[in-house]
Amino acid sequence: MCEFSDLEHEVGEALKVVLRLQTNSIADEIVDLIGDFRRKAEIVRVAAQTATNADGSDTTPAWKAQVDKTMGEVLGINNPGRVDVAHRYLKPQPDGSITLQRPGKQPVAWSADVLNTKIETLKRLASEVATMRDDLTTLRIPVPTGWMSVDVYQPRQISPQLWDAILSTSGGRMPPAP
Repeated sequence: MCEFSDLEHEVGEALKVVLRLQTNSIADEIVDLIGDFRRKAEIVRVAAQTATNADGSDTTPAWKAQVDKTMGEVLGINNPGRVDVAHRYLKPQPDGSITLQRPGKQPVAWSADVLNTKIETLKRLASEVATMRDDLTTLRIPVPTGWMSVDVYQPRQISPQLWDAILSTSGGRMPPAP
Protein backbone atom coordinates (compact mmCIF):
# COMPACT_ATOMS: atom_id res chain seq x y z
CA MET A 1 0.00 0.00 0.00
CA CYS A 2 2.94 2.35 0.61
CA GLU A 3 4.08 1.99 -3.00
CA PHE A 4 0.55 2.60 -4.27
CA SER A 5 0.45 5.66 -2.03
CA ASP A 6 3.69 6.99 -3.53
CA LEU A 7 2.30 6.52 -7.03
CA GLU A 8 -0.94 8.29 -6.13
CA HIS A 9 1.09 11.16 -4.64
CA GLU A 10 3.07 11.53 -7.89
CA VAL A 11 -0.14 11.51 -9.95
CA GLY A 12 -1.53 14.22 -7.64
CA GLU A 13 1.62 16.31 -8.06
CA ALA A 14 1.31 15.98 -11.85
CA LEU A 15 -2.34 17.02 -11.60
CA LYS A 16 -1.28 20.18 -9.75
CA VAL A 17 0.99 21.05 -12.68
CA VAL A 18 -1.76 20.36 -15.21
CA LEU A 19 -4.22 22.57 -13.32
CA ARG A 20 -1.52 25.20 -12.60
CA LEU A 21 -1.92 24.80 -8.86
CA GLN A 22 1.75 24.46 -7.85
CA THR A 23 1.74 27.75 -5.91
CA ASN A 24 -1.85 27.59 -4.72
CA SER A 25 -2.01 27.32 -0.93
CA ILE A 26 -4.89 24.84 -1.10
CA ALA A 27 -3.55 22.74 -4.00
CA ASP A 28 -3.43 19.57 -1.87
CA GLU A 29 -7.04 20.05 -0.81
CA ILE A 30 -8.17 20.58 -4.42
CA VAL A 31 -6.40 17.39 -5.55
CA ASP A 32 -7.90 15.55 -2.57
CA LEU A 33 -11.41 16.77 -3.48
CA ILE A 34 -11.06 15.26 -6.95
CA GLY A 35 -10.76 12.02 -5.01
CA ASP A 36 -10.87 9.19 -7.48
CA PHE A 37 -7.41 7.96 -8.50
CA ARG A 38 -8.61 6.93 -11.95
CA ARG A 39 -10.06 10.39 -12.60
CA LYS A 40 -6.81 12.11 -11.57
CA ALA A 41 -4.75 9.83 -13.79
CA GLU A 42 -7.08 10.30 -16.77
CA ILE A 43 -6.92 14.10 -16.44
CA VAL A 44 -3.11 13.98 -16.43
CA ARG A 45 -3.08 11.54 -19.35
CA VAL A 46 -5.38 13.67 -21.54
CA ALA A 47 -3.71 16.96 -20.60
CA ALA A 48 -0.27 15.61 -21.50
CA GLN A 49 -1.53 14.72 -24.96
CA THR A 50 -2.61 18.34 -25.53
CA ALA A 51 0.54 19.92 -24.09
CA THR A 52 2.78 21.98 -26.34
CA ASN A 53 6.32 23.29 -25.99
CA ALA A 54 6.76 26.80 -24.57
CA ASP A 55 7.16 28.17 -28.12
CA GLY A 56 3.81 26.66 -29.13
CA SER A 57 5.27 23.80 -31.16
CA ASP A 58 3.96 20.32 -30.60
CA THR A 59 5.73 17.93 -28.25
CA THR A 60 7.34 14.92 -29.90
CA PRO A 61 5.23 11.90 -30.80
CA ALA A 62 7.71 9.77 -28.82
CA TRP A 63 7.12 11.83 -25.64
CA LYS A 64 3.35 11.63 -26.06
CA ALA A 65 3.55 7.88 -26.69
CA GLN A 66 5.70 7.36 -23.57
CA VAL A 67 3.31 9.42 -21.42
CA ASP A 68 0.33 7.52 -22.80
CA LYS A 69 2.07 4.19 -22.12
CA THR A 70 3.04 5.20 -18.57
CA MET A 71 -0.41 6.51 -17.69
CA GLY A 72 -1.99 3.41 -19.26
CA GLU A 73 0.16 1.27 -16.94
CA VAL A 74 -0.77 3.50 -14.00
CA LEU A 75 -4.45 2.98 -14.75
CA GLY A 76 -3.91 -0.75 -15.29
CA ILE A 77 -2.14 -1.25 -11.97
CA ASN A 78 -4.95 0.60 -10.21
CA ASN A 79 -7.59 -1.96 -11.12
CA PRO A 80 -6.88 -4.74 -10.62
CA GLY A 81 -4.04 -4.17 -8.23
CA ARG A 82 -4.58 -1.32 -5.85
CA VAL A 83 -8.30 -2.02 -5.72
CA ASP A 84 -7.64 -5.66 -4.82
CA VAL A 85 -5.18 -4.78 -2.06
CA ALA A 86 -7.38 -1.98 -0.70
CA HIS A 87 -10.65 -3.91 -0.67
CA ARG A 88 -9.74 -7.50 0.14
CA TYR A 89 -8.67 -9.27 3.27
CA LEU A 90 -4.90 -9.77 3.03
CA LYS A 91 -3.36 -12.72 4.77
CA PRO A 92 0.43 -13.16 4.81
CA GLN A 93 1.66 -16.71 4.27
CA PRO A 94 4.75 -18.32 5.86
CA ASP A 95 6.47 -18.56 2.45
CA GLY A 96 6.34 -14.76 1.91
CA SER A 97 3.29 -14.84 -0.34
CA ILE A 98 -0.08 -13.30 0.49
CA THR A 99 -3.64 -14.32 -0.20
CA LEU A 100 -6.28 -11.79 -1.06
CA GLN A 101 -9.74 -12.89 0.06
CA ARG A 102 -13.06 -11.38 -0.93
CA PRO A 103 -16.12 -12.66 0.97
CA GLY A 104 -17.73 -15.59 -0.80
CA LYS A 105 -14.95 -15.87 -3.40
CA GLN A 106 -11.91 -18.07 -3.78
CA PRO A 107 -8.72 -16.51 -2.37
CA VAL A 108 -6.21 -15.16 -4.87
CA ALA A 109 -2.58 -15.91 -4.06
CA TRP A 110 0.31 -13.57 -4.84
CA SER A 111 3.67 -15.30 -4.47
CA ALA A 112 6.58 -13.41 -2.93
CA ASP A 113 8.03 -13.02 -6.45
CA VAL A 114 4.76 -11.63 -7.82
CA LEU A 115 4.48 -9.27 -4.87
CA ASN A 116 8.07 -8.04 -5.31
CA THR A 117 7.51 -7.57 -9.05
CA LYS A 118 4.39 -5.49 -8.35
CA ILE A 119 6.32 -3.36 -5.84
CA GLU A 120 9.14 -2.76 -8.34
CA THR A 121 6.59 -1.85 -11.04
CA LEU A 122 4.94 0.67 -8.71
CA LYS A 123 8.32 2.24 -7.90
CA ARG A 124 9.17 2.49 -11.61
CA LEU A 125 5.80 4.04 -12.46
CA ALA A 126 6.08 6.60 -9.64
CA SER A 127 9.50 7.58 -11.00
CA GLU A 128 8.18 7.84 -14.57
CA VAL A 129 5.24 10.01 -13.44
CA ALA A 130 7.65 12.27 -11.51
CA THR A 131 9.77 12.67 -14.66
CA MET A 132 6.67 13.39 -16.72
CA ARG A 133 5.58 15.97 -14.14
CA ASP A 134 8.96 17.70 -14.45
CA ASP A 135 8.47 17.76 -18.24
CA LEU A 136 4.95 19.17 -17.84
CA THR A 137 6.27 22.12 -15.81
CA THR A 138 8.13 23.34 -18.92
CA LEU A 139 5.21 22.77 -21.31
CA ARG A 140 2.06 24.73 -22.03
CA ILE A 141 -1.13 22.92 -21.19
CA PRO A 142 -4.30 24.46 -22.59
CA VAL A 143 -6.80 25.03 -19.81
CA PRO A 144 -9.79 27.17 -20.76
CA THR A 145 -9.75 30.54 -19.04
CA GLY A 146 -12.53 31.12 -16.57
CA TRP A 147 -13.22 27.41 -16.17
CA MET A 148 -13.35 27.79 -12.39
CA SER A 149 -14.86 31.29 -12.28
CA VAL A 150 -18.19 31.83 -10.64
CA ASP A 151 -20.27 35.02 -10.74
CA VAL A 152 -22.29 34.87 -7.53
CA TYR A 153 -24.79 37.36 -8.94
CA GLN A 154 -25.69 35.26 -11.98
CA PRO A 155 -27.28 31.83 -11.97
CA ARG A 156 -25.01 29.16 -13.38
CA GLN A 157 -25.79 28.05 -16.89
CA ILE A 158 -24.98 24.38 -17.16
CA SER A 159 -24.68 22.82 -20.59
CA PRO A 160 -26.41 19.52 -21.33
CA GLN A 161 -22.96 17.91 -21.69
CA LEU A 162 -21.96 19.08 -18.20
CA TRP A 163 -25.24 17.79 -16.75
CA ASP A 164 -24.54 14.42 -18.40
CA ALA A 165 -21.05 14.38 -16.83
CA ILE A 166 -22.42 15.37 -13.41
CA LEU A 167 -25.13 12.71 -13.53
CA SER A 168 -22.76 10.00 -14.75
CA THR A 169 -20.39 10.60 -11.80
CA SER A 170 -23.14 10.97 -9.22
CA GLY A 171 -24.87 7.68 -9.93
CA GLY A 172 -27.75 9.50 -11.65
CA ARG A 173 -28.69 11.54 -8.59
CA MET A 174 -29.44 15.19 -9.11
CA PRO A 175 -27.10 17.57 -7.31
CA PRO A 176 -28.63 19.88 -4.69
CA ALA A 177 -30.17 23.09 -6.02
CA PRO A 178 -27.84 26.13 -5.83
